[in-house]
Amino acid sequence: MQLIEILSGPIIGAVIGCFTNYIAVKMLFRPRNAIKLGKFTMPFTPGVIPKRKAALAKAVGKTVGNTLFGENEIKASIGSEEMKNTFVKGIMQLIGEKFTGDMTTKSLFLEFLSEETYLQKRNDLTDKLSDRIAQELLNMDIGKILTDKGTEAIKQKISNPMLSFLINEKTIKSFAAPIGERINEYVRSEGKSKIESFIAAEIAALEDKQLNSLMGNQEDLMLKIQNKLGELYIKFVNDNIEDFVKNFKISEIVEEKISNMSNESLEELTLSVMQNELNTIVYLGAVIGFIIGILNIFM
Repeated sequence: MQLIEILSGPIIGAVIGCFTNYIAVKMLFRPRNAIKLGKFTMPFTPGVIPKRKAALAKAVGKTVGNTLFGENEIKASIGSEEMKNTFVKGIMQLIGEKFTGDMTTKSLFLEFLSEETYLQKRNDLTDKLSDRIAQELLNMDIGKILTDKGTEAIKQKISNPMLSFLINEKTIKSFAAPIGERINEYVRSEGKSKIESFIAAEIAALEDKQLNSLMGNQEDLMLKIQNKLGELYIKFVNDNIEDFVKNFKISEIVEEKISNMSNESLEELTLSVMQNELNTIVYLGAVIGFIIGILNIFM
């Protein structure tokens, strides 16, 4: 038997096996749409993957949402030490930029508020504080407190027996009471405006102070802020991860994304992941066909 006759069988078998598997692989994706003859749909159209795209999308979405990227996986990822450190580092960098430069208290507020809103908030704060303090002074009966303290001080100062006889406790109280009333009346009529002027002046002075001058030991404070931010981050993740996963609906997002993909895009996506494996199937067909061709020589 000539060599060409010996090899022709295995070679033909390899070609048939390779071509058959190539067609099988292509039929996974092609044709991309159903081919109809009137009302009759041609068999094997569309291809397996386009035809089952909805089921594939649902299965992939369920796998990603419930298994690969479920609540525990998201919690482990978001709550990881690396993510926490990234978050804290970003916030601390922002704080550092604000507090180590020449930014003032006022300019910090203006980072988040318009000039008009800031002035309104500042005036509201001044008004409420002065009103509250003036009312508390009246509730305390500041006039009586001051006159009582003054009476005690006067009594301690009077050591001369003759003088103490003329200016006794009853005499002191007789002129102390009107003074106390006068003090209360002053607080009632002028207290708020005086307190308001004082608070406004203090706020104005505070506005011009640089933030770094208010911080004291910056290194110690920054460390405390950093630790607290880490604690708050972990607490936030633990408290909200369940609602986050429930509302995020990862499986539905993945399913919708795949369902809305064109058949061409879905083919490209699949091939980008499985190109080597599908080529292996084609080559395996050639190998099997070649082996079958060799076996036929001895049969």
